[in-house]
Amino acid sequence: MTGSTLPTLPTRPPIVSRRQSFAPGFIAVTPRTSHLVVIKLSRSWIDCRIADRHLQHETCFGSVAILPSGADCSALVDRGTAQTVTLSIDDTAFASFVDRDSGQCEPRDVLRGHDMHLAELALSLARVAPRDFISRDKLAHDAMTHITTRYTRPVTGHSRGLLAPSALQAVRDFIFANVAGELSIAQLAAIAQLSPYHFSRAFTRTTGVSPHRYIMQARADQAAASIRVGQQSLAEVAYAHGFTDQSHMCRWIQRRYNATPTSLRGATAIG
Repeated sequence: MTGSTLPTLPTRPPIVSRRQSFAPGFIAVTPRTSHLVVIKLSRSWIDCRIADRHLQHETCFGSVAILPSGADCSALVDRGTAQTVTLSIDDTAFASFVDRDSGQCEPRDVLRGHDMHLAELALSLARVAPRDFISRDKLAHDAMTHITTRYTRPVTGHSRGLLAPSALQAVRDFIFANVAGELSIAQLAAIAQLSPYHFSRAFTRTTGVSPHRYIMQARADQAAASIRVGQQSLAEVAYAHGFTDQSHMCRWIQRRYNATPTSLRGATAIG
């Protein structure tokens, strides 16, 4: 690939740019599977938070906040209407981009910055015609390059490959203690002190299965143990162990044990 050739971008754009307007009031922001780059276009007073860090400040055109995927964030517009343009960056696309061009790194969380060039790129992306793929891909590439150059930090330690044993044990303990409830990648990544996409990679390399598959296998194991006891209906077992319904549980038990829930219960009765 020559230096002037742009990489082939997926049909789903890796960056989506949209303009938004916020009246005074509270805004809850918790990016799940995307990194958010919020660029202010107007003057307003904002009280913003990332985790336990707070900052109250006056924004102007080009003020920048960066919210990595999975971050616990919120903002309060105190005075004035906040005009913004927000870049939503798919975390998988971001990881692929930085691994190719910069080595393993992740976005820094930024409460307050100023970047006129990024503001112009974001506005241009927001204005581009929906089917102007050439302009969209060029602007997306330029924005991604700018962000990875100025707003990333290297990933160190076990996040380059495997989870540290203590982190893996903490994640496993949390999964088994909460297997029947809602479990998210963001929760598990926070326990391991990694970004969600680097956690997913490290977990898969360490255990040989994805976090989602590991959770579902844990649910199947606990459900199978309950089925063998035989005191609940299959529907009750499914509900008690975090499956959406009985058929969902049956599919995972079949996949895990190559057996149906009924045969597990029947085998116990015969024995």
